[in-house]
Amino acid sequence: MQNSGVHDYNGYIRGKGFNFTTENTSQWIAIRDDNNFVGQWCLISNIGKVNGLASINKIPVSGYMEVCSVEINNGYVIQITKGTYAGTYAGTYAGTYARLCVVDWILSIYDEIIGAKVKYQYPFEPQ
Repeated sequence: MQNSGVHDYNGYIRGKGFNFTTENTSQWIAIRDDNNFVGQWCLISNIGKVNGLASINKIPVSGYMEVCSVEINNGYVIQITKGTYAGTYAGTYAGTYARLCVVDWILSIYDEIIGAKVKYQYPFEPQ
C-alpha cells in the first residue's frame, strides 16, 4: 500500500524510524542519538527555515547528505536513491522524493530529546 499524501508523524523516531514510501519497503528516516537525521537508501537536503510543509516547493539540485542535523522549523527534501531489497517493490521508488518539516521536539519527562514531531509528504512532485 503506497503511503501517499501529507502525513503528521507525532512519534518516537529514534532507532529505525519510519518508512515513508510503503509499509514493506526499506527507505526510512530516523533520528540518531546525536539528533541527526539518517536515512536508509535516501539522501537528505536541509533547506533551512520554512513556514510549514507547503513552503517546500522545489527540489534542490545539490546539498544532499547521508546525515543531516535535525532543526525545529526547518524543511528537508529526501531523495530516494535505491529501490527495495527485492520482490514486488524492487527499484520502484528510486529517483522519487519526499518533503518533510520538523514541527517540534518530543521530550522525556526529564526534558531530554527523545524524538521529533514531523510533517511529511510522499511522493513530493512540485508543480
